[in-house]
Amino acid sequence: MKFTDYGLVENSTNFTISKPIITIVVDKETGGISYSDRSCAVYLSEPERGGKWLTKKQVYRTPSNQYTFNGGRAQDTARDVFEAKLEFVFNDKEAIFGLGSHEEGYSYLRG
Repeated sequence: MKFTDYGLVENSTNFTISKPIITIVVDKETGGISYSDRSCAVYLSEPERGGKWLTKKQVYRTPSNQYTFNGGRAQDTARDVFEAKLEFVFNDKEAIFGLGSHEEGYSYLRG
């Protein structure tokens, strides 16, 4: 499937990709993305600062039969991974439900 029937406009601050029913604007400085309808009403957007991060983390492997000189378990670095975080700006009247948080016993996740 090809991505067709779209417009692409670039100016000094952003890229705008438009389709008949949606417009996506990407801020060149922050990488922040916003999604709007034909009337320019924003469906969803990231904060002006960008709203996304990748943080490098290390995953450790603990061999069960190896100990350090003070009796603790030895840890070897198994590999590097990345923790991802993505933020969105929501309308004050919008509600957020779910997101896999069933264990907490509540479903409304805004406050």
